[in-house]
Amino acid sequence: DYQLMLPNADKSWVRIWVEGYRDGEKVEPSPLLELSYGLSPEKVSEGSMGFGIIHTDERESVFLYAPGISTQPRELDVSFTDGGIGGWTYAIDSKRIGLEPGETVLLGAYRQGDQYLRTYDLQDEGSIDKMIKEDKTDLLFKIRVDSQEEPPRT
Repeated sequence: DYQLMLPNADKSWVRIWVEGYRDGEKVEPSPLLELSYGLSPEKVSEGSMGFGIIHTDERESVFLYAPGISTQPRELDVSFTDGGIGGWTYAIDSKRIGLEPGETVLLGAYRQGDQYLRTYDLQDEGSIDKMIKEDKTDLLFKIRVDSQEEPPRT
């Protein structure tokens, strides 16, 4: 869970998403789930943002939420919590950070390993690549905020 404050919400488009990796390979579809919204009628928008994992005996699902919007839980084709040791790792600390328009930022990762989880610098691309290769599974939670008058075209 993160607190998101958009000072120019009426001119911003936000994209949050989750990428999945299993045994060092990106899992399709990629991203596993994403949420895009923007051009708020309010000049400033504040609220909670994050992602969650729902684990049942049969399936796992992920969902995303942001101020005033959320996705339905989406069932995953691949299990990301099937034994071993797992946990959440924050990529940023609890201080307020600023995002440059168009900048993609890794906010955190759910990680799982067979017997242990090493510590990695989630602000360093090389360290992230090494983590993906060494961990059993990784779910990376990312954000991008664009300044624009219209939604981005995909």
